[in-house]
Amino acid sequence: MNCINCGKELSDGSAFCEQCGAAQQPEAQPQYQQPQYQQPQYQQPQYQQPQYQQPQYQYNPAYQQGGQYYADPNAMAPQKSTDPISVVGFICSLATWLFSTLSSANSVFSTFTLIALIMGLVFSPIGISRTKTRYKGRGLAIAGLVVSLVYLVLVIVVIIAAVALASSFINAIPF
Repeated sequence: MNCINCGKELSDGSAFCEQCGAAQQPEAQPQYQQPQYQQPQYQQPQYQQPQYQQPQYQYNPAYQQGGQYYADPNAMAPQKSTDPISVVGFICSLATWLFSTLSSANSVFSTFTLIALIMGLVFSPIGISRTKTRYKGRGLAIAGLVVSLVYLVLVIVVIIAAVALASSFINAIPF
């Protein structure tokens, strides 16, 4: 062992140097521990079944086309349950058939039949045009128009048949 101050050789275990008198401390030897190598532990990956859910889509009134956004005009208008004009057109067309069956009992119902037929033919197309954008009830308006047109065609056929029958009677009478 050597003196830490002057470097003179000293006997082992000396606390002071005999030449310079410097206190001697044993050199601290660094304690080096060799790292322990651990084998990596592998685990089998656990597969979890994905849980599928029905996608929830929100109605977006704006849609994108060609990089520009367009607004759906039907999404902006409030939706009502049923168009009242469509309902009136359908009821008038049904009233036409009802009044026509009752017109044989009283001639007043013939007038009501004609009025109901005209109202059905007027209100049903209006109901169809109104249900394109703002209202529901398009089926009622179409049904009212079809029923009114069928009755109108039947009335025209009956009138033509009556005119033909009347002309045949007139031709049969000798003058």
